[in-house]
Amino acid sequence: MNNITKDRLLRELDKLSLNEAQPRVFVFDELGSTNQWLLDHLNDKELKVCVANSQIAGRGREGRSWVSPDGNIYMSFNYCIGSEISDFSAISLVMGVVLIRVLRSVGVNDVNVKWPNDILLDDSKLAGILIETKKANKNTHLVIGIGLNVQMIDECRELRDSKWSDLSAHGLGLKDRERVIALILVESKKTLQQFFNEGFGVFREEWMKSDVYAGMDVNILDRGKVILSGVESGVDRNGMLQVLSGSKLIKVHSGDVSLRIKS
Repeated sequence: MNNITKDRLLRELDKLSLNEAQPRVFVFDELGSTNQWLLDHLNDKELKVCVANSQIAGRGREGRSWVSPDGNIYMSFNYCIGSEISDFSAISLVMGVVLIRVLRSVGVNDVNVKWPNDILLDDSKLAGILIETKKANKNTHLVIGIGLNVQMIDECRELRDSKWSDLSAHGLGLKDRERVIALILVESKKTLQQFFNEGFGVFREEWMKSDVYAGMDVNILDRGKVILSGVESGVDRNGMLQVLSGSKLIKVHSGDVSLRIKS
């Protein structure tokens, strides 16, 4: 297995960062969860990046497990925002924009977003995003976790709770992971700075162009129970999902709800 290494990742960052300060990079062969490791090691404003070649306790939204075998990208990084924010749900959508931009820049064009935090390729799950927060030394940090399928093994097909895809069919493989991670980090820094300066509204149109369920009949589920049905109608300027139910346009906060195609 061609594992991700710290030295190769730093070289890729050097190519892209144009004399900017490098983050502190931590790479592990195996880890419980990159998000949890980072949450446990925040102590200042310093940018840290945690990468694992495999995870044994990876997790997604609503406490779901994220099956994390060798061959993929499991990464987390922190972004210091200085103070508390009441709602960071739109950040998942902004990070969706980041991943779409990066993947298209490396030739993976048929990627789309599924509200609020999934990236789909060929209508199957390619990547997920998990945003958590922690206060450290009077600063609030976002901890942004990304799981991106690069070269999945067939044995995991039955373990994932949804159809999955990976990048291997698009000419990308193990040797490309450091470059993709570096591209994500550089694009994230730029895009998050713009988000905190200008809000989600500047990204809304770009996100909606990649909205895979736009105009489709959907259900909104809370803990497995359907609480709303209607036509998926994009997002508002704050990143809330809009569902046209009858004659009413209802806005849905991400929270712990899920979006599904209506069968």
